[in-house]
Amino acid sequence: MDRKVVAIVVCLLLFSIVAHAADERRPWTTVEFKVGNLNDKTSVRLESDGVRLTKAVLAWQGKTYEIPDAELKDIIAPQLDTADLLFYWGDNYSVRCAYIELRFGAKPFYGEFSKVHFLFHSGKYQDRTITVKTSDTTWQDFQKLPGEDMRKTGTITQLSSPKAGTEPSVGGDGKPAPQP
Repeated sequence: MDRKVVAIVVCLLLFSIVAHAADERRPWTTVEFKVGNLNDKTSVRLESDGVRLTKAVLAWQGKTYEIPDAELKDIIAPQLDTADLLFYWGDNYSVRCAYIELRFGAKPFYGEFSKVHFLFHSGKYQDRTITVKTSDTTWQDFQKLPGEDMRKTGTITQLSSPKAGTEPSVGGDGKPAPQP
């Protein structure tokens, strides 16, 4: 009887060690996704060697764009599971734009990981923008054009963060509505 109890305890301990190791988060090394309908053929493929982003490819509007390695080499600890493909109209709605977005970095700044955007329009890859949170209410953008050095391009500031239910209601004349 005692041997059975010991064997069961040992098995449970080994199982808990193996189960815990299986729950350890591992970085993704490849992600590929398709968007749109079956005829659209728009897709994104991202690859990582576990340390940095090694490949980023967009297939869109009948063309395939591979981002040059020089644009990827300093994207360390890419979080491929946060990748997204977004579209918008630029230049007064005359240019259709797409960008791949994902978070990266070994640690967050002010509670957020940095974000990188790879922009495409007019039939080619255009630039890379990195956004880094620099305080509780500000973010700094850094842009890198192909073949050029990275440069600061702008700061985003959140002026206030109203608490839910405390926003002033506004009447039709633009003045605050009377509170009950």
